[in-house]
Amino acid sequence: TNELNKTVDDYLKKNLSGFTSYEFQIIKQPVNYISISIDENSLFNLNGHIATIPVRVTYSDNSVQQNHLVLRMKLFKEVFIASRQISRNEVLSIADFRTEVKEVTQLRGTPIESIVEFSSMTSKSSIPIGTVLIFESFQAAPVVKSGDKVTAQSIVGNVMISVEAFARQDGAEGEIIKIQTKDKKQFKARVLNFENVLIIE
Repeated sequence: TNELNKTVDDYLKKNLSGFTSYEFQIIKQPVNYISISIDENSLFNLNGHIATIPVRVTYSDNSVQQNHLVLRMKLFKEVFIASRQISRNEVLSIADFRTEVKEVTQLRGTPIESIVEFSSMTSKSSIPIGTVLIFESFQAAPVVKSGDKVTAQSIVGNVMISVEAFARQDGAEGEIIKIQTKDKKQFKARVLNFENVLIIE
């Protein structure tokens, strides 16, 4: 009924404020009821396109029962879209993406919502044009590149020893890479920043 649709719509407006818009269709509901109410604090379950909302149903004999509504949902959100084919290990620039309102109901992943987040990530694999950009498709960008000169620090007892070395692998902050000192000794080290690493073995 129109009244039930309005009740559901009011509830969804409060619970889906993070989305640009939504569409819903009630596909399963109680029958022969007098009124249906939704607890404002109740949480609805969304699984793909299907949402389930717990409700209190009043019948003609004044009995009240717990039941649920089943909705078919479409959720829309303003997201970042690849404006060209993006290759593996690329760092994106502003020209590589645009914003667009897209249906995200069954999006597999968490959409990136800030331009700042692109500056410190590279793509894990090739991304086709028009694809919604999600965190799961990116990884931390390397701050150290293979061949870069770095200061390798090692803690011996209470003493910090520093030596010059060269990275033998690309590495993001916190990652473990191979390094080689000037006397050709090789170690594994944790990347601290673009010029410092900590020898771990």
